[in-house]
Amino acid sequence: MDKMKLINLLNKEKSNNNKNYNEQYTANWWTKTEKTIPLGSHLLSIILYFDTSTTDTLRKNTLHPIFITLAKDDTQKKSEEHKNIVRRTFYKSLKFLLSLLYNENNELNNRILWCIPKISMIISDWPEACTFSLTYKSTQSNHPCHFCLVSKENLSNINLNSNQIEPRSHKNMKLHYKNNTEKNVSIEKVRNFFWNVPDINIYAATVPDRMHHLDLGLFHYQLNFTKALILEQCGKSFIDKMNNRIKLIPHYQDLKSFSNNNLYQDSKRPNFIKNNKITEIYLKWNKMYLLSRKENYEESDITRLQAKLFIELFEEYSSSKLQFPKLHLWVFHICSSIREFGAINGYTTETYESLHKDYVKKPYKLTNKK
Repeated sequence: MDKMKLINLLNKEKSNNNKNYNEQYTANWWTKTEKTIPLGSHLLSIILYFDTSTTDTLRKNTLHPIFITLAKDDTQKKSEEHKNIVRRTFYKSLKFLLSLLYNENNELNNRILWCIPKISMIISDWPEACTFSLTYKSTQSNHPCHFCLVSKENLSNINLNSNQIEPRSHKNMKLHYKNNTEKNVSIEKVRNFFWNVPDINIYAATVPDRMHHLDLGLFHYQLNFTKALILEQCGKSFIDKMNNRIKLIPHYQDLKSFSNNNLYQDSKRPNFIKNNKITEIYLKWNKMYLLSRKENYEESDITRLQAKLFIELFEEYSSSKLQFPKLHLWVFHICSSIREFGAINGYTTETYESLHKDYVKKPYKLTNKK
């Protein structure tokens, strides 16, 4: 083998070992699915968004809305400048969406694009993901994860290896359904429609959502556990001090800088959690959260969330001993989702959640709830 061939081979091997993941077409699902469609056709990826709406004031009943927007009634008067910005944005969006139909001279291409639609993923919160996968919605079920068959007792066990985690698949779930042993794997006694849909594994397609799993989930728990820890060690006065510091953080402006003074005085009492430990866990959280917002991932970036310190500090303050499906999903399954579907920014519910509030939840509150 000559020198150039050897260099090319090594470069190819290096690139394969450090593959880039950004848009969905750079990930594994696209590569595999594209091979199943006719030559010359284009793959059209369909992403389903799913959310429920509370239908009573006691927040006990929920429904899945199906709606069509017929018109928009703007009751608030907008400035002329704002209206022009909206118009320009609308037509820039149209130009982008229709760019395939026109050439550089804005002449119609008269091309026919043969597109094959395929459902790629479902983005939602954990309960809605359970609805799609027909797994039990209770965190107390024997196997609460809709990705795999990890036991409830091992949800906070971050030392599991891949051999100890059996993934759910259409094949093994159908087998349990056929043998009437669905309770053993915590699935409902209902035949799943997606078992017959090609090019999708419904259990892996219900990807972990950053907003629900991190912003509204684990970070919320982290704050509550931090307060419980400080309350136990230092008393209520320090909780008030922490709350006052948080109040000083302005909304959507520059970050507020605090002095380097510790929140409380360290003690030599046994099992006392020092300031630097709490600081460390928030620094690690910020680093992990910034990583989740990257536009481009290399294979070396895709590593498990380092949750050891989180569990070490807060396990005793959790009534369930941190047996959270969302913790397990983010530690063990977000990496496979990146490899399968690309960067996390491509499948978050942040935009859709905002639209859902404007077009479903707010109008519903104005009705008679019937």
